[in-house]
Amino acid sequence: MYRASTYQMRSGWNAMLPPRICRPALNGKLSVDHAVVGAGFTGLAVARRLKELEPETDILIIDGGTVGENASGRNSGFSGSDLPTVSMASASRADASADALSKQNVIAVFDAEGLAWLKDLVARYGIDCGLRQVGSFKAAVSERAAAALLRMSESASTQGRTLPVYKQDALEELTGTCFYRLAIRSESTHLFQPAALVRGLADHLPSDIVFHEGTTVSNIEKVGERWHLTCPQARISARNVILANNAFVKLLGYGKDRLVSLFTYVGVTERLGNRARLLGSLPEWGMTSAQRAGGSTLRRLSDGRCMIRSLYSYEAELKESVIRRRLLDRFRRRYPHLADIDFEYVWGGVTDVTRGGAPFWGELEQGLFISAGYNGSGVAKGTALGRRLAELVAGKVAQETVTGPLGRPGWLPPEPFRFVGVRGTAMYEEFRAGADAT
Repeated sequence: MYRASTYQMRSGWNAMLPPRICRPALNGKLSVDHAVVGAGFTGLAVARRLKELEPETDILIIDGGTVGENASGRNSGFSGSDLPTVSMASASRADASADALSKQNVIAVFDAEGLAWLKDLVARYGIDCGLRQVGSFKAAVSERAAAALLRMSESASTQGRTLPVYKQDALEELTGTCFYRLAIRSESTHLFQPAALVRGLADHLPSDIVFHEGTTVSNIEKVGERWHLTCPQARISARNVILANNAFVKLLGYGKDRLVSLFTYVGVTERLGNRARLLGSLPEWGMTSAQRAGGSTLRRLSDGRCMIRSLYSYEAELKESVIRRRLLDRFRRRYPHLADIDFEYVWGGVTDVTRGGAPFWGELEQGLFISAGYNGSGVAKGTALGRRLAELVAGKVAQETVTGPLGRPGWLPPEPFRFVGVRGTAMYEEFRAGADAT
C-alpha cells in the first residue's frame, strides 16, 4: 500500500520495490515514556537504541507519511565517503583542500559509527538493499576544481591516506563519460538502495516498539511534567519527545532560525540492457561533484540503470515537467550517446542545511530533543546522531560529546533576508564554479 506524503512525486526507489503494508495511523489517546517523531534513519536509530538502553520503557514512533516515501527513501544512496567538497569561492587557497579534509575527518568518525551499525543490522536481519562497499569518484569539470582535487589528493597523502587521481581518459573508460576533466577516488564509499534499507530497518524494529505511519503531529506543548502531541485523530502524552523529522521540524515551530530546507531532484533511467556498457567498464559506481553548490551526483546501478541527482530549489518543490527537462539536459550533456534515453522515475527530496554545516542536535528544553540539519549526508551520520541522541535521552552521554566535535549551527536571519542570503551565496558559488555547476 502506498500512502501519499508531502511530496508531489513518489520516490522512484520505493516504486521499484514490491508493495509494502503500512502501519495503521494512530487513533485515540496514548501515554508513553518516549515519543519519536519521524521514521527515517535517525528516528529508527533513536527508538532502537532507546529500547536497548531502557528495555522496560514504552516507546512510540510516528511518521506523517510512509516509510520509504520520507526523505530517507529519496536520497542518492551513498554513505561512508571520506571525500569532502570544497567551496569554489575558496578553492584557489592553498590550504582550502587541507581544511576540507580536516573537517571531513571529524565527520568521518560519526559516519563510520553509523555505517558500522547499519551494516550489522543489514546482516543480522538479511535486509536486501544492495549495501556494499563500491567506492566513489569526486569529479571536476573546470581547471579550478581539478586543481582543488589535486591539492586534496596531495593533502590526503600527507595524512597517510590514498586518494588516487583519474584523468579524463581513464575516467571515461570506467564511467563512460568524458564530461569531467579529472577525478579522485575513495574506496570507502558504500552504495545502497535507500528505500529498501529504511523499509528493512522499520520492518525489523523490536516488536514492543509501537509504530504508526500516516500520523502527522500538528502541535506540541508542555503540560506539567509531560509533553502533549496533537494528531488528526490522536492525542499522545510523553515524558520525552524526540524530533527526528528533519526538515519538517520547522512546521512544529522549531529550528526556523537554524535550518534552511532545500529540495533536490533525482532521475533514474530505464534499464539499458546491452547499452549499459556505455556507462563504462565498472559494473557499479558512484560519482559526486567537486562543486558544493549546483553540482550533480551520478550512479550506475547494478541492474543497468543510470541515476543523476542534481538541481536545487528553495523551500518548495519544482514541477515534475521542469525537473524532468532540466535533469535530462544534464544527463545528456554527460552521455550524449544516450540522448534518446528517458527517465523511468523522477522525484524530489528535501534536505536541511545549516549555517556552518553543524547539525541542530541536542536537548532544546527539558524532555524535548532534536536531531536535524545534516546538510545532505544524513544516512550514516543521521544514524549515528540518532544513537547518540538516545544515549543523551537516557542520561548516558553529555551533549558536548556531539556538539564539541561537530559544533552548533549558526543563526539564520528571518525572511526575506534569508532567501536573499541563501540565493546570493548559491549564485556566487555557481558563478565561481563555472562548468562544474552545470
